[in-house]
Amino acid sequence: TLHKPLVLKANVHGRPLVDVQWLKDQKPLIPSDHVKIERQGDQCILTIPDVKEEDMGSYTLSVKNKVGKVE
Repeated sequence: TLHKPLVLKANVHGRPLVDVQWLKDQKPLIPSDHVKIERQGDQCILTIPDVKEEDMGSYTLSVKNKVGKVE
């Protein structure tokens, strides 16, 4: 919903340790004043406090390590 906050959360873990990256429409998201990306232990959080028209799209969390990759 426009002008409302969006919070997406995912729990991830793997051995060896995993690298995570949030994507929007298959393109990497870069943290900014408008997009907040956090990792708290196994929890990955994407927050957009005030959703705008340009935020509409498909959001994915990419998880990878040297063993493989999952989106």
